Amino acid sequence: MKKIKRGFILSFLLTFILIISTTSCGFLGDSPEKGAREFGEAVLSFDIARAKVRLCNELSSEVSKGEAQLKQAKSLMELSGGSFKADLSQVNFTSEIEGNTAQVTASGKVKLEFKDKDGKTEIQEQKIPSNFKFKMVQEDGTWKFCEKFPAAF
Repeated sequence: MKKIKRGFILSFLLTFILIISTTSCGFLGDSPEKGAREFGEAVLSFDIARAKVRLCNELSSEVSKGEAQLKQAKSLMELSGGSFKADLSQVNFTSEIEGNTAQVTASGKVKLEFKDKDGKTEIQEQKIPSNFKFKMVQEDGTWKFCEKFPAAF
């Protein structure tokens, strides 16, 4: 009797663990919010290769203009002997998903830290404009930034 109970309990626990691990994969996988955060962090750290991973195919043909601007900004920062760091930890991303498209809303503040060549640090917090929304699309299981912003942005 005890062997039957132990076997039943063991099989129940294994089944439960299997169900939980199978259903939680979606929670551990990719999301529009995760994609938006990673794209923003990559752009603000001048990491072109990482930003391209989170850029949709539709915009990838236009990446050369943005890439040139990022390289120029990074070069200017390096030439000045200073550094720049952006912190998105106070930014909240939410999304409304419809199929393989998501409308992502960002809210909160971006913390910007500038250091000059002498080590003097200036910290600014930039509030994200209300109703700041952009499109993300899912391509090959990865959520990617896919919004054309006006040149003045």
